[in-house]
Amino acid sequence: MYLIDRQTQRCYIVSELLSRNFIEGDTTMRSMILFATSSLMVVMAFAPVSAQVAERDLAELCSKSPMNSRCTDYSTEVALEKRPGEAGGCIVTINGVDTDTVCKLSIVGQTIVAYYEFGDKVSTLDNEKATKEIQISPSNIKAIRYRETTKDNSTARAVNTFVFGLPGLLMTRDKKVSEIEIEYNSDSETASQTTPQKTEPETLPASSSEQKKNRIRIVVKRKTGENLLSQIQELTGLKAEALLGPR
Repeated sequence: MYLIDRQTQRCYIVSELLSRNFIEGDTTMRSMILFATSSLMVVMAFAPVSAQVAERDLAELCSKSPMNSRCTDYSTEVALEKRPGEAGGCIVTINGVDTDTVCKLSIVGQTIVAYYEFGDKVSTLDNEKATKEIQISPSNIKAIRYRETTKDNSTARAVNTFVFGLPGLLMTRDKKVSEIEIEYNSDSETASQTTPQKTEPETLPASSSEQKKNRIRIVVKRKTGENLLSQIQELTGLKAEALLGPR
């Protein structure tokens, strides 16, 4: 079932005027006009539907393969579940400002891409949050930090204890997870560092240096973390340092 918009209504009016008032005596001409107008209405009816299908297909393509050439300059709201990779709690630090959110970290070609949720829930995304992405060239990465730890699994422990009793309590262990932190330069910082300087570079105080830091720290399943670490080390040629600080 197709909706009839104003342009389609105009086609009906033009058709009636042409057939009744202007060419009443010419049956052949009237038939040709009616055929042309009907064909135009069919094309106009299908056009919005085709456009919606094409837009939906492009959105799906760009959510799965953002580096595809068709996705250049394409922007749309995409939920995190549509992004590649495994979701995990994370902290995104941009110019020293921390954002506690949910992320996915993925390797796309020769680029490390982080997707993270932001803002409020969006009705068109089934009440999920939209995402932003950060593309990091391996040459921009300053340091990789890694730590293997465990994550509290008290919810599953309570359920299993309720269902299975003491065996459920004893058999439910904390989750094995990995924490990965990537510290990187923005493209503008990299460009300024490679530009020859005529004067001695200014030494920034610690507080100013901290304000410029860009980092992504994400917690994922142990196996996922091991695989990501291996790929990132191979891309960058850097060895991971021990991740210190609060867990």
